[in-house]
Amino acid sequence: MAKRKHTTLPADLFHPEALPAIDPERFGFIFEFASASSDKTAPTNPFRDRGDAKPGPGEIMFSDIPLNRFAFSVKEQFGDDIRGYASFMSRWFALLDLTQDERMARWNCKSDEIPGLIAVHPAVFDVIASAPFQKDLKFDADEVFAMIERRARELEDED
Repeated sequence: MAKRKHTTLPADLFHPEALPAIDPERFGFIFEFASASSDKTAPTNPFRDRGDAKPGPGEIMFSDIPLNRFAFSVKEQFGDDIRGYASFMSRWFALLDLTQDERMARWNCKSDEIPGLIAVHPAVFDVIASAPFQKDLKFDADEVFAMIERRARELEDED
């Protein structure tokens, strides 16, 4: 059996000021890649192929669900850049919180091309990639929606 790689996380990893902004194009690419990866299980699936393995002391095992496949795909894109990975995932979870706000409906719609797919306005990812976190690693909804509005106008002006 292969030796498992352990990662020691920096103590300040989940402090808002320790999580860097991400280039918006990279954020969008990784989001699309990870979303596609989470859609279906792979023919060779490490979740399914683990047999009767049990986690060792201080270890956890992940079940084969879309969110876990999404997170592992994101991790693959960041490699050893643990701060970049933590920033992306923190931004993703903060965005998920914003999806509960009725104002988000303006910035997404169902895709006409792919059933079940929700299209998100590019301004959302442009802002989420670098928006400042609050102490609880969430976004200030009023601030972020104002930033999305401004970025959407900029994108319209560019066209």
